[in-house]
Parts: sequence; C-alpha cells; structure tokens
Amino acid sequence: MANTFDASSFLSATLAPSATETKPVPMGLYPASIEKLDMKSGESGPNSKTPGSPWVRLDITWDIQDEHLRTTLNRSKIIVVQGIMLDLDSDGNPAVGEGQNTRLGRLRKAVGCNNGNESLLSLIGRQARIEISHRVYNDTIQADVKNVAAI
Repeated sequence: MANTFDASSFLSATLAPSATETKPVPMGLYPASIEKLDMKSGESGPNSKTPGSPWVRLDITWDIQDEHLRTTLNRSKIIVVQGIMLDLDSDGNPAVGEGQNTRLGRLRKAVGCNNGNESLLSLIGRQARIEISHRVYNDTIQADVKNVAAI
C-alpha cells in the first residue's frame, strides 16, 4: 500500500526547524531547457524615472540539465528564472525594430526560433547554454541568468 500525504497531520505536527536559505547555483555556464513562460505587467511606481508608465516582463523558467550540479546542490531539479523587461511602443505593445527588445532577440536566436514565424510559446522545450551570475538581494545571494547562447 502506497503512503499518502495527510495534510491535517502535517498541519498539526510539531516540526523541526526548517531551512531558510538555498545554496545559489554557482556562477558558470550550464545546459538548460525552457520549462515555462510567464508574462507580468503593470505600471511604474512613483519613484521611477517615468511614473505611471506601463511595463511588461517576460519570465523564462529554465531547468538546468547538469547532473553533477544536482548532486552538488542536493536537488532533484534546478530551476532559475530569467526576467526580460520588454521595450514597448507608444500603444503599449512590444516594440520591434533595430535596438528594440534585443535581449529577447538574443534568447530567441540562441534557441533557434528568431526567424519571424514562431510564437513565444515555441520557446518551451528549447535548449541553450545559460550563464549564471550572482547579485545580492536582501542580504541573500541570488542566481541570475546573465546570458544565453546556443548549445
């Protein structure tokens, strides 16, 4: 008989202390595949250079395909999210043309779908080599996708 999770027992159980930090993915280059995409949008806050202006961000969830790294970090799956802020035209749509949305263009080129006849959804499942860098946020080291290149 298979074990099943009992939510009510878990909620009422006394728990040992939980981890509060995750080891960040070390800086370096890793093979990865795009697992999912998410779009977020809003308006710039009052402290921005252009308060009240619209913004759109594409979040790309990468699944790092490195068995040695999984073992090193003691994780069965290693996920990092790359956020790309999109340049918008005067109508609030993603801008096209020279110098516009170049980070998105480089990502699409790296995974082989910057030919003008594929939707963003075609990115899912594509593979590339991602470069991880670090930044500090709230006194915690965060892993960022700095660059994307073809495998």
